[in-house]
Order: sequence, then C-alpha cells, then structure tokens
Amino acid sequence: MPNPHRRFRPSFDALENRLTPANFAGSVTAGSLVIHGDNGDSSLILTQTSPTTFVLQATDGTTTINGSASTMTFTGVTRTVHIGLGNGSDSLQIGTGKGDQFVVRRDLIIEGVGGNKTVTINADLQVGGRLDINTTTGNDTISIFGALRVAGTVHITGGLGDNAVTIAPSSGATNTVKGNLVVMNNFGNSTTEVFDTNVGKDLNLSDAGNINGESHITFGVSSASVKTSVGGSATLRASQGTGSIRLADTDVRGGAFLWAGEYGPLNDKFGPFSIDVGPFVVASPNTIRGDLQIHSTGAALVNLGMSEEGTFGLSVLRNAIVWTGSADDTINMAGLTVAKDLRLNTTAGADLVAIDDSSFRGLVSLQTGDGADTLMLDGREDVRFTGSTDFLKAANFNLGAGDDLLVAGVLGDASRSLHLRSTAKFDGGPGFDTLGFAANLVNLGTARNGSNAFVNFEQ
Repeated sequence: MPNPHRRFRPSFDALENRLTPANFAGSVTAGSLVIHGDNGDSSLILTQTSPTTFVLQATDGTTTINGSASTMTFTGVTRTVHIGLGNGSDSLQIGTGKGDQFVVRRDLIIEGVGGNKTVTINADLQVGGRLDINTTTGNDTISIFGALRVAGTVHITGGLGDNAVTIAPSSGATNTVKGNLVVMNNFGNSTTEVFDTNVGKDLNLSDAGNINGESHITFGVSSASVKTSVGGSATLRASQGTGSIRLADTDVRGGAFLWAGEYGPLNDKFGPFSIDVGPFVVASPNTIRGDLQIHSTGAALVNLGMSEEGTFGLSVLRNAIVWTGSADDTINMAGLTVAKDLRLNTTAGADLVAIDDSSFRGLVSLQTGDGADTLMLDGREDVRFTGSTDFLKAANFNLGAGDDLLVAGVLGDASRSLHLRSTAKFDGGPGFDTLGFAANLVNLGTARNGSNAFVNFEQ
C-alpha cells in the first residue's frame, strides 16, 4: 500500500536555451542590395571590395546571415543599399577605417525599428542619391567619420531616447552635401555635432530635448584651414530642458534661425540656454546673408560675433532680431556688423546687454523690459576691445522699469568711442536709473540729423 504521508518532491527538467541569435536576410534585387535583421542583437561590418561588390560580416560570433553564414558577399549592386537593423540592440560599421571607399550609386538607407543602435561610418562615403538614417527609438549613436560626398539630401533621425549624432571627417577632409542636411533628434538627452561640412541647400539641426535633460547642437569647423558654407537657410533648434546652440565659422547664404525653448509664446520653464553665432576657430568674419533671428526662453546667454577664445567677426547682411524670455539674460555683441535693422527685446528679468566694436547701419530698437538691467556700449574694460561702436541711423534704447544702469565708454581708455550718427534716445524708464558716461570718450558730436536725448535717469 502506498504511504499516505510520503511528501511530494517536485523536480524540473532543464530547458534548452531559448535565446535566438540575430539573423540577417540579404539579397540583390534589380541592382539594389536589401538587408533586413530580426529582433536579435547583432554586430555587423559592411565593406565594399569592388564598385558592385559588398561584403557583410557578423563580428559577434552569434549573428547569422541568410540563416547560416557569418560572412556573405553580394555582387551586382548597381543601385540602392537598404539596411534594416530590426528591433534589437545593433551595431553597424561601414568600412573598417580611414581610407576605405564606400560608393553607393543611388540611395543609402539605414533603418532601425527599436533597441539601441550604433551606426559608425568610417569609410569615405560617396552617395549618388540621398543618405537616410532613421533609428526610431532607443539610445542611439550615429557617427560619420569618413569624408562624405552626397549628391542629394542627408536626413538623420534619432528616435525616442538619448542620442548622439556626430559628423566629423578625418583631419584635412571636408564633407559635401549638395542637398539639404537635416538632423532631428526626438525626446531625450541629445548631442548633435557637425563639423567641416558644406551644405548646398538648407541646414536643419533640431533636438526635441527633455524637460529635465540637455540638448547641445554645434555646426562649425575643426581647424582654421577649413572653410564651410550653407547654400540656403540654417535652422538650429533645441526645444526643451537646458543646453547650447552654436553656429560658427561658416558663410550662410540665406537666413539663420536659432531657437532655444518652445515655439509660440515664451515659456520660461525651459533653459538656461547658451547661443553662439560667429567665429570659434576661424578668426575671419562669419557671414549671415539673410536675416538672423534668435529666440530663447529661460535664462539665455547669447554671444554674437565673439567667442570666449578671443576671435571676433560676424556680418549680418539683412536684419538681426533677438528675443529672449523673462529670466535673467546676458547678450554680448562684439565685432558685429548689421547691414539693416537691429531689434532686441529681453522682455523682463535682470538683463545685461554689452555691445563693443560693432556697427549698425539701419534702425536700432533695444528694449530690456522690466528688471534691474545693465546696458554697456563700449563700456567693458577688456583688452580685446579696442575700437568704436557706430550707430548710423536712429537708435532707441528703452531700459524699462527697474533700477537700471547705462555705461558708455571706458574712463582712461582713449581708444574706445561711441558714434551716434543720427538721433538717439536713451530712456531709463521707471525706477532709479544711473547714467554712467565717460563723456570725454563718447563721440556725441557726430549726430548730424538730430539730437540725442537722455530721459528718466536719476543719477
């Protein structure tokens, strides 16, 4: 008879490994190479051994290609190369290093459905059509280190997550994109850096950001020997969180639009942001041939025509418009030339506006809004500033409500002078306002078409 008190002891059979290694299916159809991955993680290198021959190699020891091989050669590729990285955490490298050549006669398209993606282009890349990289979601890193030649548009989209996009050719090389260059990062902490790149049409670098995160956007050069240009307009936008925007060392043949914070009504829950337009590496003047427009929320630091490294020079051939939010802002202008009108409005906050060694050839309207503001016109004691600031047409300076300070000239520095060649009005507004002129150094006698007025200054 069975023992009724016998205890049941469960046992478990070991299960087989259910982890499925990634597999990529590749084929050439009508001259186009199409490669698609599944949901597994992978590490791949794609190289080119002849104008129409490409080799795909798995480097992680588990990924297969077409179900079995770790390396596969594709021949007869005369058109587009389309790579789908699937839904895993994938690494794709194009070329093994500097000097490799990778030529696609039509389009190069790289896509990822989900997971973290790392796309690195080390080869010198020539694309006869467009270059599209879209990683959808995940924390993604996209790097282009080879020299880039694209006949069409470059469009890079980093998905939801923390993304880093770098376009920086090896030393001495310069990229050429004949169409538009667009980099768009979705919500998350993002960094976008583009160096040594000529853009034939429009430039658009945009980060959606994160309320508690950071966005950093840079377009510039890596050395003084490199000259770059944007054939159309340049738009650089960081929407949320904090961060920086820099447009440096280039000739923009259209307008330049730099946005920090949300579009529409000013929303000061975002910021602080720093915005730099002008030289960084190259000492020669930078040029914006259309309008320059800067909008920022939060506490903004805006540098126009100057850099912390001591280089100066920015020419705006149309209008310059600067609009900041109600936090405490700092606006620095040095070595700046504006061919038409300047409109600056800092709305509110305790703001500092400093203008040195600059020239304004159109109308000037400067409003600092409510708050204890400081306006300095060639008034900074800095050995880097040695010239004068010219206002060729009517200028209106309104410091708004608050205890404000106006400083012009540097006492004891005979090289500094302020030229007001038309009417100028300085209004301290309500509050206890201080007028600090080094009168012997400020050239008020050149006002030929009217008089200069100083109102609402108590001291």
